[in-house]
Amino acid sequence: MGFWSWFLIWTGLGIGSLVVLGLIGKSLLNSSGEVVHQIERIMVPVQTLVSAMNTKPESIDKESDLLTPVGDLEASRAKLLKQKSKKRALRQRRLRSAVKHIDVNESRFTND
Repeated sequence: MGFWSWFLIWTGLGIGSLVVLGLIGKSLLNSSGEVVHQIERIMVPVQTLVSAMNTKPESIDKESDLLTPVGDLEASRAKLLKQKSKKRALRQRRLRSAVKHIDVNESRFTND
């Protein structure tokens, strides 16, 4: 092969690579347009979020628990523990009732 044939091959490869590069650039340009559109859509909620983050809420000072009588604290703790045990018992009753009334012929238990 002579000089001109190699010259034409390499010229064709160079032009082909420029065409592919142009197609990739056009694709990136189209994608960036979609990204800009999505950014414009999300800017309103982001701006409200940023303004909410910039406003500082007023701090409310609570009274110290050191001056509260121990009996009151123990009573409130006992009340919370009683509520917690009631919730746990209710959850167990619901589970037992669900297990008692289970239908094994239901479609989720069969292989059909």
